[in-house]
Amino acid sequence: MEEPSQNQQSMALDERNRSPSMTDGEPSKCPQPSEAVGDHASLYSSPRCWEIPAELVTINKVVGRGAFGQVAKAKVRGLQGRPTTTLAAVKMLKENASESDRKDLLSELQLMKELDAHPHVVKLLGCVTKSGPLMVLIEYVPYGDLLGYMRKSRGLNDTYFQDPDIKPKTNLTSEQLMKFAWQVADGMSYLSSIPIIHRDLAARNVLVGEEEMCKVSDFGMARDGQQDKIYQMRSKGRIPLKWTAFEALLYGKYSSKSDVYDIMTNCWKDDPDLRPSFENLKDELKEMEDQHKVETLIEEPGSDLWYWTVFIEKNGGAGWSHPSSQSTVYAVCDIASKNEEPKNWLLTEYIYIKGATRLNIEVTYSLLNCPLASVGPFCRTNFTLYSYHTDYKLDYVPDPTNLKFQKETVIAPDTLPAPDRRTIDTFRGSIVTKAKIIYLALLDQGACLTISKFVVRYRFCSETAAALVKFPRTVAPPNNINSTNHEGECTDPHSLKRNNQKIFGVCLSNGEWNITSSSACLCNYGYELTNGSSDSFVCKG
Repeated sequence: MEEPSQNQQSMALDERNRSPSMTDGEPSKCPQPSEAVGDHASLYSSPRCWEIPAELVTINKVVGRGAFGQVAKAKVRGLQGRPTTTLAAVKMLKENASESDRKDLLSELQLMKELDAHPHVVKLLGCVTKSGPLMVLIEYVPYGDLLGYMRKSRGLNDTYFQDPDIKPKTNLTSEQLMKFAWQVADGMSYLSSIPIIHRDLAARNVLVGEEEMCKVSDFGMARDGQQDKIYQMRSKGRIPLKWTAFEALLYGKYSSKSDVYDIMTNCWKDDPDLRPSFENLKDELKEMEDQHKVETLIEEPGSDLWYWTVFIEKNGGAGWSHPSSQSTVYAVCDIASKNEEPKNWLLTEYIYIKGATRLNIEVTYSLLNCPLASVGPFCRTNFTLYSYHTDYKLDYVPDPTNLKFQKETVIAPDTLPAPDRRTIDTFRGSIVTKAKIIYLALLDQGACLTISKFVVRYRFCSETAAALVKFPRTVAPPNNINSTNHEGECTDPHSLKRNNQKIFGVCLSNGEWNITSSSACLCNYGYELTNGSSDSFVCKG
């Protein structure tokens, strides 16, 4: 027998969704807004009622299938009182689905109702539970799931999402992949903070929306981890074996750190307490993503043992200890002073800033919370960053008590441990430069701390700004208020400027190029854009 066409399948699905509204119960009487809702009203604020009458949902086509469910592209009329039709994705059960599968989908629906709107978590739009077959309506994403999107970028077939509206044209760059990883970590960081334990985090359960925005989805296996942020599996449910953590497989215990196991293979630790949180991963991935936009001026300790100037004011304090071959840190612990507040200075060598207008400072330190006993009245749990700006290198060690060192910020951990216990923290901040050279200084006034890492960087916009477009390497401005245009060129000999117009771009403070919408380089007739080596794009015949 000949299989029904895609259109026939869609019509049959649509008919199944419509007919039960007349026989299986009354349509949901959802309270309507007292005032008309505009065309541009948000779909993502929590509605008074999630229930949608089935007759308002028109199924267009099935776009994805799993073992027990399927996803269809649909149009919804009057969603949340809007006068227009909204495109949505509809999660439904297959005909052979069991009552257990229905309960799982209802459980997923209930969980999604509790989520706040987040840019990297898929959004619930509504549901049909009373007037027709069970349907969960979520935002529609044109790129499909992340696994299929990555497969298609390499010319491979996708076995799940059949026909996304938008397909990748070339191999994905390492920068795109890093952005995807950060966005997934950001979405999971939100979920673990609630806390929700996903339990099935995989590329096929991440959707790719507009502007390649990744969104964590598919909460069919997710559980509320409020109880000690641990979930104990007591039934014999389905488990994704390939990416399930050891403690989940062996003992049925899940936590948000079991989800971390899913996306970072280099974080495979048998003990879940040794794995980083999603917040840590998000910060690390963001730093990795930013590496191509920053240049490091100072990173200590470096290949050689670092050695900065220790300046002690007259009757100021005990001073910092220098690093040694046994310990590559600066340390000070002047907490017992009873008569005078300590003042212990630590000064960098001069730093030539290479035209940078804003410096990013990173300081990793260990700090002791003041003990309850055997401590003076000046014990502190912070220290201060100072700067001195000049156009010329000084022939002497700058005296911070005579020269006008500028106070930049007080550095302190977000939370303190118990008294007489240490905490390790990293400060990240920035300084707007005022000259060609800068000296930096740290002032301790009664803390017990060590400095293990000190990094000074600045941002720049790299030469490659977009496919086939090249700009001069440009130092990023301190802000985007007084940005200037830079002219770019086409990088490939087989490319040309669109409409022969000049290409203009603005270097932004975050190290990204903002290119005028009408500016672009196109491949000549007979050539097509493709990914060459080292993530560079070329025109090939």
